[in-house]
Amino acid sequence: MGLQQDLDMDSNQYGLSMMLLFIAYVMAQLPSNYYLARGRPSIYLPGVMVLWGCVCTATAFVKTPSQLYAVRFILGLLEAPFCAGCLFLISSWYTRTELGLRSAIILSAPMTANAFSGLVAFGIYDTIDGAKGLEGWRWLFIVGGASTVFIAGVAFYVLPDFPFNTRYLSDKERAVAQLRLIADGVQVAERDNSRWQGLVMAVRSWLVWIFAGMFLLLSIGASVHNFFPSVVNTLGFSRNTTLWMTAPPYLIAVVVTIANSLFADRHRNASFHVIGPAALATLGFLLFLLDQTSTRRGVWSRYAAALLMVVGAHSGYPVVLSWAQKTIRQPKEMRACAIAIISASGSISQIITSELYPNRWAPKGYICASSAFWASHEAIRFRLSCIRVRVEFKNPCVANNRGTMWWDPVPPLCPCPWVAGIMFKAPDGPMGPRVDVSTTADVEY
Repeated sequence: MGLQQDLDMDSNQYGLSMMLLFIAYVMAQLPSNYYLARGRPSIYLPGVMVLWGCVCTATAFVKTPSQLYAVRFILGLLEAPFCAGCLFLISSWYTRTELGLRSAIILSAPMTANAFSGLVAFGIYDTIDGAKGLEGWRWLFIVGGASTVFIAGVAFYVLPDFPFNTRYLSDKERAVAQLRLIADGVQVAERDNSRWQGLVMAVRSWLVWIFAGMFLLLSIGASVHNFFPSVVNTLGFSRNTTLWMTAPPYLIAVVVTIANSLFADRHRNASFHVIGPAALATLGFLLFLLDQTSTRRGVWSRYAAALLMVVGAHSGYPVVLSWAQKTIRQPKEMRACAIAIISASGSISQIITSELYPNRWAPKGYICASSAFWASHEAIRFRLSCIRVRVEFKNPCVANNRGTMWWDPVPPLCPCPWVAGIMFKAPDGPMGPRVDVSTTADVEY
């Protein structure tokens, strides 16, 4: 028996419990990241981890659907700060040439979890299902919650704050960390600006919403992980064999994701490293749809196509997030809010796909729908590249000045300061007019 059967829930009730988690997840990311920009990450992030570990453990003891709804919603609120908060924190420590690899390592964690979750579940059900009178799914929540609390306890001691206020660094180490970022155009200390200015700037920036739209469509297209077990199940293997065969594609995807982001950092060309995985995923979709033979050769060719789907679908989206991190650098409150908005847009995809892909579509309909969203994502990405080329054409002095960062004054000999008219303009400062040149300042495209 599983959770749905033990709580006597129909498929709609179970789907609602999953949706409530992601609704809360989307709601909490922006206020959480805004607070984090002015708070202490070394206390805040481990603190919410402890709380969500406790709530995860409490899920094992729910008795009714209403209790499950409440626990899942609270769990979504508490899990929301983690991913966006980690991405913001590393953007406060690393330069643009270092961000892609670090972001990929963080974002590859869910892929690793997808690779081993089935095996862990199989092990728990096979060993402790029914122990202490608790079903296997209850033990899954207990083990997951306890491990989260343990890791959070370690994080209290090792997680840093920001370069200017981390406790365990010496004055010299803080200075080195700050100088590295100052040279890269990052705000490393507190500003005396309005408390809400960064939030307003993020919401009003068209660039933030373009990245959010890209990430939303990419995440919907990459929702192949939601139905990947059913895809593998069509190959005709036994239940245990199918369980094992879902792991290798995700493990390969982790390696490819990290390598793809590393090369994106080195080559400073984000578009190519988004297009490449998208093309790989599209090829996998097409091969799976076209080859439906039941021969041994056909089965393995479809498994190879499924592998391409997973690897291509997952290895591109960390580049989009790091692309946004590299582009929107200052002030840090705006960067925090921008990362939260973009990350939340990806979480919205989980709400959409839970209703978009009914079971009667499996698996061909899933793949066709995902292909459509891949195409939409690439259209937006192409549009962003066109904007970049247009800005460089109109304002060659900004395009050639690779050292110009956001919040820097416009170059004094710039013949085209009016190009700022297509961007969000910040208040003037003692060094001259401050303009958001994040779309033209050493940006990958």
